Amino acid sequence: MTKGAHAWADVLMAAALGAYFVYQLVAASRYPAEPALFPRVVGVAGVLLAVGVAARALAEKGETSRLELRHVALAVGAPVGFGFGLWLLGYWVASLAALIALPLLLGFRRMGVLVATSAGVTLFFGVVLSYLQVRLPRGLLFERLLGG
Repeated sequence: MTKGAHAWADVLMAAALGAYFVYQLVAASRYPAEPALFPRVVGVAGVLLAVGVAARALAEKGETSRLELRHVALAVGAPVGFGFGLWLLGYWVASLAALIALPLLLGFRRMGVLVATSAGVTLFFGVVLSYLQVRLPRGLLFERLLGG
């Protein structure tokens, strides 16, 4: 892929992300002050990130490698896949699957360490969030199977 095509693809992606974060800022303006703080912080950070990505893409020289494109695809696709997994399978299955699959896709090969760490992190955050009375998504599939 040539530099020009790659730069414009990055600028287009940055524009899409920037538009999403601007939408998030507008939507957060309807919230009360305290609940709106986190979406506002994320929205401002996202807009700044999108501007930075666009500026860097226009300033870069050279050609893009296939490996770089793979990393970009993974970075864009992973959150979408995790969000879909949360909706369909719930917190426990989606989190465990994501914490195992992503390191494997990035080249980590010690399966025992990976599974133990992923299970521990998923369990830790599940327990902490439950203790804080955050309702974890059960997932559409398990809602239908468990009837509730």
